[in-house]
Amino acid sequence: MVRTEYPFPMFVYPTLRCNFSCSYCFTWSGPSESPRSFILDHWNELITACGAVRVPEIRISGGEPLLIDDIEQRCRFIVERGIRYTLLTNGSLLGRHLGWLSAQPPATLWISYHREFASVAGFARQVTRAADSLPSVGVHVFSCDVETNAELVDRAILAGAKRIKILSLTPIGRCNESGKTGTWPRNLIEEMTARWKGLKNEKFEVRVEAPVFGDFATGENTCVLRERPLLSIDHDGSVYPCCVTLGSRATAIGSLQDNALETIVRQAKSPSSLLPCHELLPSIGIERASCPLRLVTLS
Repeated sequence: MVRTEYPFPMFVYPTLRCNFSCSYCFTWSGPSESPRSFILDHWNELITACGAVRVPEIRISGGEPLLIDDIEQRCRFIVERGIRYTLLTNGSLLGRHLGWLSAQPPATLWISYHREFASVAGFARQVTRAADSLPSVGVHVFSCDVETNAELVDRAILAGAKRIKILSLTPIGRCNESGKTGTWPRNLIEEMTARWKGLKNEKFEVRVEAPVFGDFATGENTCVLRERPLLSIDHDGSVYPCCVTLGSRATAIGSLQDNALETIVRQAKSPSSLLPCHELLPSIGIERASCPLRLVTLS
């Protein structure tokens, strides 16, 4: 039997429980969600299966993963199997977890900015606290927030963030505000990046995940899935071709409740002439196999 290999990162959303209920959450996370899930109940099996298909990195999101009672042990289980991990948090619970995170640091600890932060200064303090203890800290910010708070990315960089990911609103979860997209022209992105580079004499990465810009070519090679294949596994075991389609059952490609991960990975690697996202993102024509989201890394 030929071993199936999936040499790309895999997103895992083990819980929808969160201490916040952010206005533009990509999922429907909140304080009232159950602390249990199919993924948490089958964690060791999932991580072992990821190792078997050679997943190099597991990206843990949520919900708020630092609310999981035994998150330290779960992350250790990943590391002990030779797999890297990253973790996305809202930052509010970092104080009680920085000890073990420093002992077994994630490849990147991502802190997401959201309107529920009392201030940009409070967000920057969380970034500083993490950057003082961990080798790599990144921040997720929305383009609309950068427009509203011009100092947002500046403060994150000065606080020690080495990776900046600027996201656009999409129609999933609560993140569906009147069809806003936050599209920026390329020259504006380059101007902002030049300014950010002037803030600190240290290498850092800026990644823009936004609808295709007018002066960029379009087509399959601009799709998040085509450029950087990854699978996303929801709390109930449903598997999606990328994080953008998470939670829309029409775009699920399988479920761990019904199939082994290796079977789903083999299916995901099969050539497809049409991505399933057209039902979720209206700007994708049903006849096209292209996605309106473009990953642009400016480093």
